[in-house]
Amino acid sequence: MLLVMIIEHRYKGTKEHAYQQIDTLISGLQKQYGNQISNPSTSWNSSKDEMSFTFGVYGFTLKGKVHIQNEKVILDGKVPLLARAFQGKAEALIKGKLEEIL
Repeated sequence: MLLVMIIEHRYKGTKEHAYQQIDTLISGLQKQYGNQISNPSTSWNSSKDEMSFTFGVYGFTLKGKVHIQNEKVILDGKVPLLARAFQGKAEALIKGKLEEIL
């Protein structure tokens, strides 16, 4: 069973800038957290406003989509029920990273 995790973040700037920053986010997290993140994969749609992602963390697979809208980014993720204990920490980390890069 998967839990839904939705995070919305307002940003200033262009969608192109948001795309550029988010495009490097998961690889940056892997560099920062090394052995805690495994098998990261991302793919963008042709208009570069929706990214699908998947990666492993603490033995769990997280997947979802990032939608870039004018002045807002929405992360729609799926978290395994067994990883629920880490969901709050993951949300805080993601919100902090979005604040930092956007």
